[in-house]
Amino acid sequence: MILPLGPNRHDRYHYALFTSCQGMYQLGGRYWQEFFPRTVSTLLANQLPDGSWPADSHWHDGQFGRAYTTALVVMTLGAPNQLLPIFQR
Repeated sequence: MILPLGPNRHDRYHYALFTSCQGMYQLGGRYWQEFFPRTVSTLLANQLPDGSWPADSHWHDGQFGRAYTTALVVMTLGAPNQLLPIFQR
């Protein structure tokens, strides 16, 4: 799945993905096994050549640009490492 890019996209995709990742990780089992590999594939397919991810277009998140979305993606991809307390079991 490729993220829809363009001027009509008003979302908080990366924030929603990070919070969804927390929930799926806590649920574990088949939920996590189905969610995480697809998430990784989608995120890596949309990584920009400089290593960042596109800024979300929502006014609240978009004002922080690619640094904000890239930080959310890094935290999402790092979920299995259990570095954040929310991901510790």
